[in-house]
Amino acid sequence: MYCVNCGARMPEGTRYCTKCGTALPVGPDANNEVHAPYEADLPRPAANRAAPAQQPETSPQTATRIMPRVAPTSRPEDTCPQPAAAGEAPGKRRGATAPIVVTVVLAAVVGLGITAALTSGFGLLSRPEPAADEPVAEAPAAEEEPEEPEEEAPAESAIKLTLENADDREAIGTFISNFTEVGQGLTAQSTYERTGTPDADTITNMLLYFEYHMNGNANQNVEVITADDPMAQQGYAYRVDVNYLIEYFVKHFDLTVTADQLHYELSSGNKGTVEGDWFYYATPIEYWQSMGVPYVTSLADTGDNRYEVTFDVYMPAEGTQPVNVLLRVYGWPLEDMLDELGCDHTPIYSASATIEAYLNDEGEVAFHLLRMN
Repeated sequence: MYCVNCGARMPEGTRYCTKCGTALPVGPDANNEVHAPYEADLPRPAANRAAPAQQPETSPQTATRIMPRVAPTSRPEDTCPQPAAAGEAPGKRRGATAPIVVTVVLAAVVGLGITAALTSGFGLLSRPEPAADEPVAEAPAAEEEPEEPEEEAPAESAIKLTLENADDREAIGTFISNFTEVGQGLTAQSTYERTGTPDADTITNMLLYFEYHMNGNANQNVEVITADDPMAQQGYAYRVDVNYLIEYFVKHFDLTVTADQLHYELSSGNKGTVEGDWFYYATPIEYWQSMGVPYVTSLADTGDNRYEVTFDVYMPAEGTQPVNVLLRVYGWPLEDMLDELGCDHTPIYSASATIEAYLNDEGEVAFHLLRMN
């Protein structure tokens, strides 16, 4: 038989449950009508519920009331041993953790569903994958800065010059004197940097320099035009072969110009132009005193036959013309040069230049001017 309260099994004829103390029904149906209840239908006493004190044995004459089965409205905490279900062997319990396992599994499934909804289903936490036919935008590659070509080191100068050599000093001093003697155009006090294509103003200054240089040194290629020359009636006074003048540009500056570039007009008495095979020009000064003589103070070889030069300029005695200065004087020591030319021992100015050495048609050292100051 089984207890109608806790379901505990006990010997037939037991009047009180040996587990919970509940009075058991007696009578002809006591063993047949009351069956072992299922686990879900059994009320469960609290853990601290004490077993009732042992009741005095009921006399046979006392009627025993049968306790009705009432399904509990709430399931107390499971602390008592559970009876075996009908048909199960005594002592074998159903798994009490089955509902918990089911709950955990359901929670995991729900959690996975929420994660899937947030990531894949609704795209809240993930980047949408591009469609198969949609081009995938690639991150622009970082632009690489073009590498600047490395400057080639200048070649060693084939023409070796030194101020200790009187001939080298004379050659350099003579070339620099061309720019210290003149009073207009490109002079030793000008700022000049050679470019591939000089502008019109630079070419004009070069032409003025050539005119002063040629006239001051009594160049035999310069002709004084006569009054019957039509160009004389336009105010021109001198002429020189245009090809000779173009070669002058190459000789002094290593620049190539054309006849069309040889035209300027600063005033009616200071102008130049090309007519036929001649370059005609007019200059306001027929003769002039020397504007200065140079003395080279330093010379630095920078490779490729180029040299950095510094120099001081001295004023010669009054009446000294460039044409009267012997070239060899530029190769003398400073004191000897100053005494020969009657110069004051204080320079009137100092300047610098970059020159390029080369050998002319006679095999002599000559120079191009690359920079002034």
